Parts: sequence; C-alpha cells; structure tokens
Amino acid sequence: MMSLRSFSVLIALSITIGLSACGVQRSNFVNNQGVEKARHKDWNGAITDYSEAIRLHPNHAIAYYNRGLAYGQLGEYQKALADYTEAIRLNPSYADAYNDRGNTYNWLKESQKAIADYSEAIRLNPNNANAYNNRGIAYDKLKEYQKALADYSEAIRLNPNNANAYNNRGIAYDKLKEYQKALADYTQALSLNPNYADAYNNRGIVHNRLGESQQAIADYTEAIRLNPKLADAYNKRGDTYYWLKKYQKALTDYEQAIRLNPNLKQVIGSRLPSRLPLPKNGYGVYKFNRGATSSTLKIIPSQGTENLVIKLENTSTKKEICWFLIVKGNSHKMPIPPGSYIIKLAMGERWYGDKYLFGTQGSYSKIDQEITIPEYTNYTIFLEPNLLGTLTQQKIEANEF
Repeated sequence: MMSLRSFSVLIALSITIGLSACGVQRSNFVNNQGVEKARHKDWNGAITDYSEAIRLHPNHAIAYYNRGLAYGQLGEYQKALADYTEAIRLNPSYADAYNDRGNTYNWLKESQKAIADYSEAIRLNPNNANAYNNRGIAYDKLKEYQKALADYSEAIRLNPNNANAYNNRGIAYDKLKEYQKALADYTQALSLNPNYADAYNNRGIVHNRLGESQQAIADYTEAIRLNPKLADAYNKRGDTYYWLKKYQKALTDYEQAIRLNPNLKQVIGSRLPSRLPLPKNGYGVYKFNRGATSSTLKIIPSQGTENLVIKLENTSTKKEICWFLIVKGNSHKMPIPPGSYIIKLAMGERWYGDKYLFGTQGSYSKIDQEITIPEYTNYTIFLEPNLLGTLTQQKIEANEF
C-alpha cells in the first residue's frame, strides 16, 4: 500500500499578527479550536469550528484549508475539493492546499489533475518532499514507473527519513521487477519505522516472488501483529501456505481475510476449494455418449445440495490434468485431451468458513475410478452423495487428494 502525505499533519494554525478587527481575531481563535478537535479526530466538531471561523472571516484561507482536511477524513471528497479550491483562490501561493487538493484528486482516481496540483505545490515550494512523494503515487497509478521512481528519489533526497517514500519506491521497483532494490527500500523503510505494517506486507510479497517463502511468511506475520486488520497480509500469507501445500493454515488465513474484507471472497473463493477435499464420500456414474464432435468432460451433480471438488489425473503418468470446484446447484464442462484418466472427487455442504477443514472430523474421502476419453467423445459424469455408505471414508492428507 502506498502512503499519501500530508492529510492530517499539516493542519494550519491561525496566528493573529497586527490584526485589530475583532471578527478576524475571533475567527482565528475558533479556527484554532477546530485544530485541537482535529488532533483528537473529532472531525465533525472541527468542521463546525472551521465553518464558524469562515462565517466570522469569509476570507480566511487557512480555515477553508483545514475544513477541507476534515472533510477528507470523513470521505466527503467533493466538499474537500471545494474548500481547497476556495483556499487557493484566496491565497494563490498556498502550496499545502495544492498538495492536499492533489491528494483528494488521487483518491478520486483523477491522476492527471492530481499531478497538476502536486506540480504547482512543488513550483511554489521546491523543498516539499511530501508533494514529490504524492506525485510519485499519481505517476504510479498511470503506470509511469520511471517518473514515479524519480519523484520518490527526490522525496528521499529532500527528507532521508521519509519512510513512506522508501516504501513507495519499493513498490515501483517491484512493478519493474527490480526485486533486490525493492527489498532494500522496504528494509530501509522498516529501519526508519519499525511499526510500518504495510512495508512488512510489501516486503513479504517480494520475498514470495523470489521463492523465499519462509521469509515471506515471517514478514506477513509481523505485518499482522502490527495491524491485525490488514486483510491483504492474511490473504498473501494464505497464498504462501497454499503454495507450500499447508492447506489448513491457508484456509484459516483466507477465512480471516474474508472477515476483514468481504470483497476478497470472490478472489479467494474461486481458489480456496480447488485443492481442499470435502469430508464426505461420493461415487460416480459414468455415461458414454457416442457421436459427439468434441472431447468434453461434463460434470452434473445429481442433487443440488453438495459442493464438489474434482481432480483428474493421467492414468499412466499420474500427472494432474485439472482441478475444479462445482458450487452446489451448478454443472461444469471441461475440455480435456483424449486419454485415460483417474477421477477423484469429494463433496460436502461447505467449502470454507469453519474453524477446521470443512468440519471437525479431519477425514477426507476420495474415489478412484479410471475413465477413458477417446477422441471425438463426450463424457457426462453424474455425481451423487453416497447415501448408503458403501464407500469407506479414509483419512488422508489434503495434499494426497
């Protein structure tokens, strides 16, 4: 995750210098009250004070800027944009207002407008490291990674202690497949900020790309310790366990990732069951259909109450041909080459969500049946629950299924 700066940091205090008008002095006092409320994250209270400051002094650029910051924290981005724009109208040299209006455009995915504002902030204040960092993020979103790198590097030159810029530059290096440079930047970010959960998560991603699974798991675990609500770290650690065939640990992490971010269910849900058998017996009835014009395996559950996990292996080489899940109530067609195969299946009512793998029994079923699929032939396989218990449930490791 990339970090925009400086949304809540640069809250501006009003100082009365040589101002005699009571309204202006009162406006500054109320603005500063709002600043204090903002420090305690009382954004609505701060907005009330900033609005009063503006009523007392309609040309109060700082109060408009501060109210824009508070609106941004509440996700009211159009109101934030309006306030930053008014602050800039009142003070065309207000570099911080350009920077934070750029941040708002970035959140609204209007990268070109964001870049224009960051560039103006830099023109007004060439030593603004945050504006360089933020413009780098906007370039990154446009996939202009070399420009992003240049801006992150300038942000680091201006502020060598800017952990966010190191983290963001690491992301750019990762996208350019310069993994060692990415690792170095994430490590530097962590040396500057040992509590930087996102940097641990990002470094874990690069360790995974380099095949360093244990280092990746260690980094994801530390990211989770620092931020137990970081769904992406659970998801990525689950991926690593999955690749290591530690399916129970993968399942646990995927479940937690989905709890924290339900939007991950679509991504994880299609992947999770593919190598995890369900704890019920099953058997297959195979129908040979002559005269078909293509080689297609069609799976039709005979009852719509079960989820099915199917695996096909080549009979002679034992090479895995395909894995797939059929969610209850659906069917599945899979084009495969002609040949002889072993089909394995498992079925059950749930495919993730329990503390243990699809239940508490710790046992899985599989069925081994050899089928032959000649050229120009379709197979339709009807799969049914084993209601009579004629197949014995076997306890096997998940990676044996």
